[in-house]
Formats: sequence, structure tokens, C-alpha cells
Amino acid sequence: MMTAFENIGSELGMPRVSILPPLAPGAAMRWEAASTMLPGAGASILEIGCGRGAFAARMAARGAHVTALEPDKTSFMIARRLEGPSLEVRNIGVEAFPELPRFDCVCAFEVIEHIEDDAAALKKWGERIKAGGQIVISAPAYRHRYGAWDEMVGHYRRYDAQDLRCLLEESGMKDVEITHYGFPVGPLLEHLRNRIAKRRLAEVDDEVFEKRTASSGRILQPEGPLGGLMKLVNPVLCELSKRFPDRGVGLLARARVPR
Repeated sequence: MMTAFENIGSELGMPRVSILPPLAPGAAMRWEAASTMLPGAGASILEIGCGRGAFAARMAARGAHVTALEPDKTSFMIARRLEGPSLEVRNIGVEAFPELPRFDCVCAFEVIEHIEDDAAALKKWGERIKAGGQIVISAPAYRHRYGAWDEMVGHYRRYDAQDLRCLLEESGMKDVEITHYGFPVGPLLEHLRNRIAKRRLAEVDDEVFEKRTASSGRILQPEGPLGGLMKLVNPVLCELSKRFPDRGVGLLARARVPR
């Protein structure tokens, strides 16, 4: 049987891909940390806001059965090229997804900060999880670090660790685990993104947050020769990040739905 990453023809003029898509440095460090929290082979996973599908593809490559939702049409068209027997991508938001089935795990990476009513969203996400299943989410860390990049890409907020813990517990989750990731490279990358954003904010100043959110997953993505370079650089950055556990400007959280 073909895997999700073998060439399986083309559709709408967009060829299927046969390799895992490259990650930007911050996303690579996020995946390095998140992969230890996610279930593996045989698990059913719903990813909310999968963007271009890089994490969904990696979860499927580990043997999970992944359903990935992406409301942005442009990102969806890229993500759907990764589809295969273990990965399905849909061009909808979670509110349009049928209530059944439920999943062993729901995950959302860099999504919750884009939602105005994060508490209501988290409760709805929890309704998609089987009893005893888990949720894994990531978000930008530290409220005081909200900057030009956050504004440009449509973040309503950043989170202190206790904010995220309380949010999960108030939604009914148990056994909450919170960790930071991405030090020491993450703060430098964030500084560079903020400098870029300050120059570009004038171009998007009149855009509503929904439009900024829709385009956020397409900004500074590694493509072409840059993607090849990231495949060489990212392992070094991830290894460096491992030397500084629970430090950095990114937050990861895992929690369980009671049985």
C-alpha cells in the first residue's frame, strides 16, 4: 500500500509530493517538542488549522490517522497535495466539521491566539475528543512580548503559561502539562520577525484580523532553495533547543479529557 507521501498522481494541475515539506526554524523546534506529546501509530488525530499541512504530514508519517482542517483556500490547496490513505485535508473550519466521529487527539498549533473567544473555542475543540483522549496546542508565549508580528498576523493575544493552564482547566481538561520551547534561537527569530512586521504593517493596517489570520500561515514559509537549506539548519537548531528545556518564546500544552 502506498504511504501518504508517495506520488499518487496529480489533481487540478498540482502534483502530489513524495517528501515531507520543509519547516521554518520556529516550526521545526515546535515540532521537535510537540512530537513527544502527540500519539503515534494507530491514533486518530484531528488537526485544527493545519496551514500548509507540514505537521499533519508528519503525524501521518508516524502512523496516525489524521484529519486536517484548513479554512484558508490557498493554504488548503497546498496541504491537500499531501493527502493519502492516512491523511485527509478539508477546506473547512472546525465549526463546519461534523460532530462525529470523535478523535483520540485534537491538536491546534499557533491557532488559539487567532481566536477572539479562546475559551469558547477550546470547549468546542474538547467536544471532538474521545473520553480519555487528549488535546495538544501551541501558542506564542509571554503576554508582555506582544509585538508588531503578532499584530500583523492577527494575534489577539499571547499567553503566559498560567493563562494557558487556566484556560484548559476551565474548559474541563485534566492533567495539564505546559512547557516552553525554542531557546535560545526563538527570541532572535522573533526579534527579526518584529522588524519585518514593522515595515509591512502599513500595508495591512486596514485589514481585519480574520484576513490577517488567513494569510498568516503563508508568510515566511521555506520554499525552493531555502527549504533545502532549512533541512540542513533545522536539526542543529533543534538540538540546541534541547539543551535548554522548558525555555523559549513558544508554549506547548497537553491535557486530557476525563473518562
